[in-house]
Amino acid sequence: MNKELNAFWDMDGVLFKYERNDYVGEYPAYASPKYFENRPIDVIAYEMFNSMHSNNNINGLYILSRGSSHLPDEEVRMRTIIDKKTNIRNQIPWFNIDNTIISNDAKVEAFIERFGRVPTKTDFLIDDFNVNLTSWSAAGGSAIKYVNGVNTANSYAGPKLIDGKLVDVPCGEEILYGRLKLSIES
Repeated sequence: MNKELNAFWDMDGVLFKYERNDYVGEYPAYASPKYFENRPIDVIAYEMFNSMHSNNNINGLYILSRGSSHLPDEEVRMRTIIDKKTNIRNQIPWFNIDNTIISNDAKVEAFIERFGRVPTKTDFLIDDFNVNLTSWSAAGGSAIKYVNGVNTANSYAGPKLIDGKLVDVPCGEEILYGRLKLSIES
C-alpha cells in the first residue's frame, strides 16, 4: 500500500479544548504556568486522531501547533512549548513526540522549515483557525476545518469536520479525502 498521506493536527481548539475567554485581557489565562499542560482533550477529535494512528493510508501523523510568539516574555514562550509537549505525553502516550511541531512561525513556515518543501495535496491540516487553513491551502496543501462549538462552519468554504463527520469535500477530491478515514460514528 502506498502511504503518501500526511495529517497535521492542531492542538488548541482541535485536539485540546479551547476556551475563548482564556485568550483575552492584559494577562490572559493561557499565559499562566501549566495552562497548556492541563488542557482537556477534545474527545471527538481524539477519536479521529487515534483512528488515523492505525490507518494504512497515513505516512505521517503529526501535531502542528503555534507557540506564544506574540507574548513578550521569553520564559512564557518556552514554557508554552514544554507544557504542550507534556500534555501530549500525558494524554496521548502512544504518540511519537518527535512528530510534534510547535513553532512560533505560521504553520506553513513551520512545515517548510521541518520538511524543506511546501505542503502538497497529500499534506492535510486539520485546524480550527481560518487564517491557518487558507494559508495552508494557498501554499498547496489540503485544509480541513475542525468545527469545535466555539467557531462556526459557515465561516470557511472548504472541507469541515462537524461532530465527527467530514463534509463539504470539493467535487473530484472525494477519493483523496476518503482515504483519510476521518468520519467516526456518533
